[in-house]
Amino acid sequence: MLSYVKPGWAIPLNSILVCFIVTCLLSLINIGSAVAFNAIVSLDAAALFLTYAISIACILIKRWRGEPLRPRRWSLGK
Repeated sequence: MLSYVKPGWAIPLNSILVCFIVTCLLSLINIGSAVAFNAIVSLDAAALFLTYAISIACILIKRWRGEPLRPRRWSLGK
């Protein structure tokens, strides 16, 4: 439902509206308590770092074991 694209508009309006509403709700948290907002932003940053760390760790483990990486659709020119 979020990915529905109206034929005349060529944009996923539903997903844009959901992102807008979530952003508005997060900004209301900032009005109520700066500490709560900073905690949420810190957790988001930590989660983003963790996703990168997990991806890099999986690739490093496969290389240390000598296992080939799965074929990929693009290789950045290498």
